[in-house]
Amino acid sequence: MSGTTRYPREQLLPLANALVLDLARFARRCAITGSLRRNAPDCGDIDLIVEPRTQQVIVRNIVARWGPLHKAGERYIQVIHRETGVPIDVFVVRPPAQWTVIMVARTGPAKLWITSQVQLRQRGIQIADGHLQQHNRAIPCPDEETYFKLAGLPCLPPEQRGEPAALVPLA
Repeated sequence: MSGTTRYPREQLLPLANALVLDLARFARRCAITGSLRRNAPDCGDIDLIVEPRTQQVIVRNIVARWGPLHKAGERYIQVIHRETGVPIDVFVVRPPAQWTVIMVARTGPAKLWITSQVQLRQRGIQIADGHLQQHNRAIPCPDEETYFKLAGLPCLPPEQRGEPAALVPLA
């Protein structure tokens, strides 16, 4: 949802951490993604990923306490934080989606996400409904190392994923 306003990382990180704690009570796991995870010095919004323990409607109700909902779908919730005006995007991991696939997609940057999809397709692997599959069978993807290995790309720390080396296939 990133607009033209940029916010210093130091301003957003405490808010993002507080929002993760708010979601954590009802989640198997939740995390900060996007440019904040990549340690960008400034960001246009806060991106979060959550895998709910219970029904997704609970996640929507929690997020609605933060400010007015702009979008409230099954897998994506968008809100403007009431106190700060900061845009917040919440990506909900719902089966059959895999946490790792959504984490890589939402961490970005976009160029790396697109490159990884191309690399996976060249290996006969597709991303469908947020999970990896080959010949209509789900492929386990427990962590980012596995994802990037399957894509034939280096698994770099998030803050290095915007560098040219992130896009160079492994030999």
